Amino acid sequence: MGLTETISRLASGSLSFPTSDQAIRITGRDAISWLQGQVTQDLAKLADGPVSACLCLPTGQLQTLLRIAETGDGLLVITPHPELLLQRIEDFVIVEDVAGINLGPVSSTQGVGSTGLAFHDRSGFGGYDSIEGDGTPEIPDEQIHALEIAAGIPRLGLDTSAKTLPPELGPAFEAEYVSYTKGCYVGQEVLHRIHARGHVNRQWVALVSDSTIPCGEIPGAGVIHRSAPHPKYGFIASATLRSESAEPGTKIAIAGTAAVVDEMPLFRRG
Repeated sequence: MGLTETISRLASGSLSFPTSDQAIRITGRDAISWLQGQVTQDLAKLADGPVSACLCLPTGQLQTLLRIAETGDGLLVITPHPELLLQRIEDFVIVEDVAGINLGPVSSTQGVGSTGLAFHDRSGFGGYDSIEGDGTPEIPDEQIHALEIAAGIPRLGLDTSAKTLPPELGPAFEAEYVSYTKGCYVGQEVLHRIHARGHVNRQWVALVSDSTIPCGEIPGAGVIHRSAPHPKYGFIASATLRSESAEPGTKIAIAGTAAVVDEMPLFRRG
């Protein structure tokens, strides 16, 4: 099944695939208040449904991404690096009533007709995650890359590095993952300074071209992380560029290929 058919299926039904994420269950009467002091998003928003958040170092760098849902028996946290959150619990829970356990691998069903345990958009069409083992993937990974790039969904470790700060992943990401009105959390001081300054030195953006976009360094401008063909946009890529090169409409030359910068996400459903 090609990407065009995959997109059609997502727009009218659903498709499933295993992920590299795992699920953690956090329990205890202090679970929400303790986690509130660790993550970038305001967990008061859990009253309206699952929230996205970052786990950061005290110096503001992104450690891992979290998708957090409130369930009847605690908090369900879906993340590509469960060991980091479990270690945070081990190191920093002192007298609070908080415990964490790894529930195992996560699969996802994406598309407008999807159902599952916790809402988690991994495709631009919405979807749900479930806790279960590997199944037969109905979307190949190369198509998932194209969907993620178009929908402005960063892949940790591919679109990010150990130096990445959450605001560098763009305004749409920042709005979903970071609250600047909540109380204190790990890394808050650095992120608030960046927010007050009003800009970052580099930005995660999309590139669009009529030709295949090669990945790698762009001398003097930044780095291209992932690229993929897309039936609507031609050839697309995710890149981290210096601010002076990251404005939408900027033309970039990469090894003889011309591309144009656009902000994430390219695909804006509805």
